[in-house]
Amino acid sequence: GPNTKSVYLYGVVFDGALPSNLGSNKVIESISIYGRSFGTTYVPGRGYSMPSDWSGMASLRSLSLSDLDYTGALPSGWPAGLERISISLPSLSGPFPADITSLENLTSLSLSNMMSVHGDLVPPANPGKMKLNFMRLSEIGLNGTLSGLWFRLPTLNQLELGHIPFTPSAAFEDLPEPGSDRCRLRILSIVNCGLSGSIPSAFPQICSRISVLALSGNYLTGSLPSNWTGSALGQLIVSGNFLEGTLPQNIAWGSLRPVLDLSYNRFTGTLPASLANTSFQSLSLRDNELDVCGNTATLERLASRPSMGCTLLPQNIPHCSCVNILEG
Repeated sequence: GPNTKSVYLYGVVFDGALPSNLGSNKVIESISIYGRSFGTTYVPGRGYSMPSDWSGMASLRSLSLSDLDYTGALPSGWPAGLERISISLPSLSGPFPADITSLENLTSLSLSNMMSVHGDLVPPANPGKMKLNFMRLSEIGLNGTLSGLWFRLPTLNQLELGHIPFTPSAAFEDLPEPGSDRCRLRILSIVNCGLSGSIPSAFPQICSRISVLALSGNYLTGSLPSNWTGSALGQLIVSGNFLEGTLPQNIAWGSLRPVLDLSYNRFTGTLPASLANTSFQSLSLRDNELDVCGNTATLERLASRPSMGCTLLPQNIPHCSCVNILEG
């Protein structure tokens, strides 16, 4: 009806197009459509095309589209008052709309499953005016570089990027200097995104609020920061990189059951005694170059815990005289 403020359609088969004048509707505040075959213009053999412009929907605050047969490009026009966007449409293609990340009232952005969408992830032109709190981008064909300016948005609490073919870039070089405005992030997950360079030694102090740091499957080099005093860290996952050096001797975990995954890197040295004093939910150190016999007391205490499977420990243990610790 003309006064409808909310549209919610879930899993009901309807083969047709959305109204052609939807993009100029000034009443609807929320649209959530899941598992439908809607669109504005029918393309023979390709389903329905994505509406190209939503900017006229002055009242729209929330847009969620998932598992639809839309084709074509993401919209190039968005209403200024939009607060939440969640889109997962695998048939979309074309350029990534640069203006979508500069919507000043946007608090939550989730885009996924769009490998045919390409372009750059451009940081907001006026980050001080942004309200963005949560951003998740996964399996999108972005092919530019990842700017570390995203780490510095004043309101961004959770940043998750996964399986995006960025051009390798040292994004951590753009972190603020220690003592200046620190990043507000609590969750930072950049997995399989071409992240290169090293993790700055002052990272735990600059990003002291972070509870989850997941950087697996990238091109990171250098060593891990040695001083994690005062951090809120609960999960540190950096598997599948080119990190080297010794393991941090002491991490001030912000969780009673932390997760530590340093597997598939080039770490050397002995196992820190602090590992045996922590009740890990999960610990993985395999496929490194660690001297596992350099601290047998730590190894014995780790291996005696029922939750610690042998596969979580380094593979060079069979060459060690204390291998019987892991048998039985």
